[in-house]
Amino acid sequence: PDLKNHTLPKVCYLIDTHINFEEHREIGLQFDFIFVAQKFYVDKFKALGNKNVFWLPLACDPEIHGKKNVSKKYEISFVGSIEGKKSRRKHLLDKINKNFNLQCERRFMNEMAEVFSASHIIFNNAIKNDLNMRVFEALCSGSMLITDKADGSGLDGFFENGKHLAIYEDDQLIENIKFYLDRPLLMNSIAETGRKEVLEKHTYDIRVITMIETLDKLFTGINKKND
Repeated sequence: PDLKNHTLPKVCYLIDTHINFEEHREIGLQFDFIFVAQKFYVDKFKALGNKNVFWLPLACDPEIHGKKNVSKKYEISFVGSIEGKKSRRKHLLDKINKNFNLQCERRFMNEMAEVFSASHIIFNNAIKNDLNMRVFEALCSGSMLITDKADGSGLDGFFENGKHLAIYEDDQLIENIKFYLDRPLLMNSIAETGRKEVLEKHTYDIRVITMIETLDKLFTGINKKND
């Protein structure tokens, strides 16, 4: 409650801004430096008057989300919330369920990673063109991720379709899944390449280093001005 009374530099990291923008806008007003996980909202926060706004995407934790020693028993899985009965996500999952052995449930942390590791393919669907946690967590598990483009999210700047993961269009989803299930060597190669990429570039340790380096540069610049 007394945050505004403190003069020390204040930093926040806002994650689900795509579904909580109004709340996050009020939170952001209390901080000097804002990191946002969703790229689209960097300019929106800057428009509120804070120039120190930075994109810091979500990531994975290898100790939690890493590949588990379990056998593959699902053709495809989805771990997460399904939303309403008429949502796009529900519609796509119903299509998948009619055509494949789909494992769909709510799990967290290591239990989620076990489901992912037991799957040949992991399905992802962005709610509002967000670059969500599931992208990084699924890739970390060592199973192949199939996801939508999430235009403007920054996904295409990190990962290449057919190399690190597979990208689908809604009307081609079933054909895309079948294509990779019929080509296990290709599917497994993409999964392993994607796993190596997130472990090298997209862990939370790396994100923390990025945050600290960003702040160090800012404070160095501020101190030089004051000198």
